[in-house]
Amino acid sequence: MTDSITASKLEDDIMIWSWGQWAREGMGGSRYPAWVIIMLRGYRESRSKMFPDISDDDALKIDSLVAKLPEGPKSVVYSLYVCNRSINYVAGMQRRSKHAVSQDRDFALATIWGAMGNLNERAENIA
Repeated sequence: MTDSITASKLEDDIMIWSWGQWAREGMGGSRYPAWVIIMLRGYRESRSKMFPDISDDDALKIDSLVAKLPEGPKSVVYSLYVCNRSINYVAGMQRRSKHAVSQDRDFALATIWGAMGNLNERAENIA
């Protein structure tokens, strides 16, 4: 029996949480939507939850891929990983079901994962 590919495994493989931390620390600059920048005003990173370091090259690649996502999945990615909000919070803010928000998250993660390259090697590592 093979393990299924879960959102959590994709998050770890593409280091999306590390990208979010990178973006929160100001590395992404002002190219994010205004609502993301407003949500981050006064945000202080909880140092109790540290993520692996991500290279600027990988973070910029993820940044570019997120920017190309359709609007729904893109706003979910910014909300979850940059603004560090929960799926419940995002669903409430967007007046959508948790299932719909999860689907947008899954679409975004799969799209980014697929665009990161080395799919055969990545698939072996994630299973």
